[in-house]
Amino acid sequence: MRTRANLDRTVNYAIYQVGWFAAVLGAARGHSVLGAAVAFALVAAHVAFAGRRTDELRLVAICGGVGLLLETALIQAGILHYGGNPGEPFWPPPFAIALWMQLATTLRFSFSWLDRRPVAAALVGGLGGPFAFAAGHRIGAVTLGPSLAVALCVIAVTWAVALPGLFWFAQNGREEGTGRYAFPRESVGTGA
Repeated sequence: MRTRANLDRTVNYAIYQVGWFAAVLGAARGHSVLGAAVAFALVAAHVAFAGRRTDELRLVAICGGVGLLLETALIQAGILHYGGNPGEPFWPPPFAIALWMQLATTLRFSFSWLDRRPVAAALVGGLGGPFAFAAGHRIGAVTLGPSLAVALCVIAVTWAVALPGLFWFAQNGREEGTGRYAFPRESVGTGA
């Protein structure tokens, strides 16, 4: 059973990485719609094969909503600027929301080791968030301002608070079968 859990986590992390690179590189190369479509498709595949589909879909929706709120606030504050985004200065581009939804797919799977460890989640968020945005900035998917240092500090604080909060949502309603894929279809329930 441990081997199966490790396989599920490895598959999940690989799907997350493919989605992240598709979305960010797509945006950097002027194909943000294509990148977002790949990321959204991978989120849909994750939900379709999750052991508790309804629970995963709920978590994806919550993370997408949190991402929409936080990204919008950071855009309004002048911390983030997505070039070519027709929704700016009010809304983030679809690929940014797709990334938040992609993150949701990891909370009960490859990042489950952070579950019920809010200090560790805050540290990972406070370091990983700025790292991801700095990478996106470096390849041209997002511009950070008013200065790079200020933007990264604001993003660090935002993510240090957001990631433990997202894990709180992931814990809520956790039942048998969460954090597992149903390959091939197993009798773990639909989450309904």
